[in-house]
Amino acid sequence: MPNMHIIEPLSVVHFSPYNPELSMHLRQGDLDGACSLYAVVTALILLGKVDLFEVKYGHRFDGRTRFGKLLSWWNRSDLLLREGQEIHVVEHALHSSYGKELSVELQNFCHLDPKFLIDTLKSNAPILLAYTAVENFAHMTCAVGFCETDSSVDILCLDPSFASPVLCCWNEVIRIPKAKRTLARSFASGHKLQTISAIALKRFNSSDPLSLAS
Repeated sequence: MPNMHIIEPLSVVHFSPYNPELSMHLRQGDLDGACSLYAVVTALILLGKVDLFEVKYGHRFDGRTRFGKLLSWWNRSDLLLREGQEIHVVEHALHSSYGKELSVELQNFCHLDPKFLIDTLKSNAPILLAYTAVENFAHMTCAVGFCETDSSVDILCLDPSFASPVLCCWNEVIRIPKAKRTLARSFASGHKLQTISAIALKRFNSSDPLSLAS
């Protein structure tokens, strides 16, 4: 029997053509920046640290706020996730801007163990996943849930590179086989993944209710 979990405040059928204002999916082009910025902003919205509507409708951000400082730092830095750039650059940016409000935990996997991903997602914490592929491709996405079977763990992601989901809350699946020496695979792109790093973002006060807009 498959075991599925979606982090709050999302639900399995959160996205709907009848509720377009609830769609928090950001496509590359909605903001200036590369895939890593979109993944980070998606996670911050889910954590209630950034207002969904301000991001989607282009409000200016005060450079004195945490998010304003993060964007300013981003604009001054070369954060394109290409050729397998180390995820520690993104980790540093998050520590510098949100370190007093969020736990920022980095995990680098030589041999990917999905237990860390499952345990983190069960705690309703989004995960930034950065990976390099066999096909000389590097990317970052935001994991929002998982579905576990006897043979694999599917990590469900909101990805800025692909079309917005309809009726469900993910548009990318990264399948991690439980069999050893079998590479993980991206379903949306078809890439076979060589390395995966993850940043788990958790609120220090996890008892506060979550919503997609402040």
